[in-house]
Amino acid sequence: MNFYKIRLTATFLTATLSMIFFTAANPVPAAETAAQFYQGKTIEWVTSGLAGGSTDLLARVLAPYLAKETGAQVKVEAMGSDKSVNYVYGRVKPDGLTLLTRDTASLKLSALLKTPGARWDLGKFNWLADALPEKAMFGVSPKLAHRTLEGLKAAEVLKAGGTGARGGMAVVPAVMFEVFGLNGKVISGYRGVKALALALAKGEIDVISGSSETTSERNQKEGHAVYLFTLGNERSALFPDLPAVDELGIKIPQNAQDAYELVASGTGKAVATSPGVPADRIAYLRRAFDNLVADPEVKKSLKKFAKSDPKYIPGEKLQADMVKLVNNQSLTRELEAIINKYLAVK
Repeated sequence: MNFYKIRLTATFLTATLSMIFFTAANPVPAAETAAQFYQGKTIEWVTSGLAGGSTDLLARVLAPYLAKETGAQVKVEAMGSDKSVNYVYGRVKPDGLTLLTRDTASLKLSALLKTPGARWDLGKFNWLADALPEKAMFGVSPKLAHRTLEGLKAAEVLKAGGTGARGGMAVVPAVMFEVFGLNGKVISGYRGVKALALALAKGEIDVISGSSETTSERNQKEGHAVYLFTLGNERSALFPDLPAVDELGIKIPQNAQDAYELVASGTGKAVATSPGVPADRIAYLRRAFDNLVADPEVKKSLKKFAKSDPKYIPGEKLQADMVKLVNNQSLTRELEAIINKYLAVK
């Protein structure tokens, strides 16, 4: 071996040994895990509707437990329905530090009917959980004399109320008018569920349908409503003496079968984070919510909140349901036809 080859080999060995010693002394840090990412961070949990509403209150019940689970600080902020969803969808950094909770049925109907002001795609959100699925109820004003389906069919015109013309509180009674064969009209423009409940108590409107079991139980307790039926095929634990609609032996009209199946599936509190969040953080947040609902202390808090044994839909299933729903164009057409039939002001 000549002098130059010996010198080149020696230089190579020296460089290699230097790199080994440098790496040993300065190891390359491992990639940050999702669990490590959330430690010490602040999670902004945005809720739709008004502060003090059921969606906002549920997030405040769960926030301390989510903070304990993730090691992050959790701050809850109430926003308007469309504002909250638009904000989390496209106005925040897609890092998984902003969560959204909104009424599940309202989200589905807004997506299907493309409500004005909704600038988001239901299928592109990252869904983490439905934290409190509930049945939907059908009720009437305390001032309405009719308390049976036969009596309702005999009424001249029944008025229902909604917030938006294509929101859940307007769409669900329209669907039930069609299913029950009632002569009804839906008047939209009420400012929130509380305003609807007051209008019902005064007899300004006759029917309310689509509210959750917990909201309905409060409405009836406060004298704002009298509930007659539970939508779907199971009775409510909060209204065990009321029949489920499927017990009534009604033949669902062909033009309302898919619409009824949707509204009869009830509602809930869907939790999501923004599109574009890294997959490992989505998986971590879903596990965090899975762990929450399995915690005996959380179960106790949720049972106190819901006044019955709480249910839960995991993120993976909710994601699949939402993606499937937004592609159902025939359902959109069916809902549009029913709304156009019963909406008092187009």
